[in-house]
Amino acid sequence: MNIKNGIKNNGIGIMYLKSVLKEEGETLYEIEVNDVPIKGSIIRCKDFKYSQLGKVDLEGRIHFSDGFFIVETNFNVYQESVNLLQKRGDYIQISLLLRGNIATYKSLFKKIKNIDAGLLQLVFRGDTDVEMKMAASKEPLNYIRMFFSKEYFINLLENEKWNKSWHFYNKVFNNEYVNFGENLIPVSHAFVEIISNILKNDLSGNVKSHYVEHKLRELFLQLFISLEENSNVPWNSNDTEIAKLETARAYLTTNYHNPPTIKQLSRIVSLNELKLKVGFKEKFNITIHDFITSVRMIKAQKMLSEKKIINEISEELGYKSTSHFITTFKKFYGVTPKQSTMNDFLNQSLSNTSVFVLSFMCNVFNDFILFT
Repeated sequence: MNIKNGIKNNGIGIMYLKSVLKEEGETLYEIEVNDVPIKGSIIRCKDFKYSQLGKVDLEGRIHFSDGFFIVETNFNVYQESVNLLQKRGDYIQISLLLRGNIATYKSLFKKIKNIDAGLLQLVFRGDTDVEMKMAASKEPLNYIRMFFSKEYFINLLENEKWNKSWHFYNKVFNNEYVNFGENLIPVSHAFVEIISNILKNDLSGNVKSHYVEHKLRELFLQLFISLEENSNVPWNSNDTEIAKLETARAYLTTNYHNPPTIKQLSRIVSLNELKLKVGFKEKFNITIHDFITSVRMIKAQKMLSEKKIINEISEELGYKSTSHFITTFKKFYGVTPKQSTMNDFLNQSLSNTSVFVLSFMCNVFNDFILFT
């Protein structure tokens, strides 16, 4: 099965995106937007879904407005599939494989490299044709691609004080391409949260547009910070081992719900178990086990604030029993999930009471001034 995607600039300020299942001739989506936002432009969404028994199940959503497309796709691949990505024009692209594995090819199926889960790529390219081979697998494949016109990117960040210090921004500004593989950034919890906020919010209209713009600036700032940090790694090791440790952390960040064993992780990142355990602790100042727990606990606290029930949180985080989750939560935070929820409620109630009392006292004082 071949999946064909085209994104191009038609030369008159239009971004165009089309996705077709090649063998079936099935168009999943076809959308045009302006390169540069016009006043009043809002963010729209379009869902797509396709299923063919024994071959592939996929579903996804496109978030689009003038100047950008954001595509999130979830695949279940039962037979090897090829995703042909065609881009026309100059675009900034952020690619993030959250789960699964993809091999990228150019013409004549000459293999370039495997794309590993948990690594984010940031590029600035013109016309490009890349084939992405997805092997049959029991593991779902989750992929996010973001495309921004050069004009949108420059306008978005033009008033940021840090932009001129960012090598990538200057390259885009000066029309110097940045290729795939030049900016490989391990995904941190901050990245996951920002992207989740962009894709999963209940806002609408102009409020949604302003919110997403704010989050995109935050995302690019995090990219800037990560690239600067990676250029000055203090840990005493070679670049290859550092990259493998970063990949390990990124993989754990996106697979906290079903984390691999040390042995499995060492195979995933091609680093022996001893170097993986010792190197991870020395570089990140935390053990692999404690890192997985911290990611889960941060996620748990967020889900509690969203009023999710404890059983649901435990299951979503990958715990085999709710009691194990509660024990881990109490050990990490010092209180049970229920107590944490009650504390938040009491703190909010006390805050509201304080505001009421202060308001009441101000009114009493004003009345006293009036009648004296």
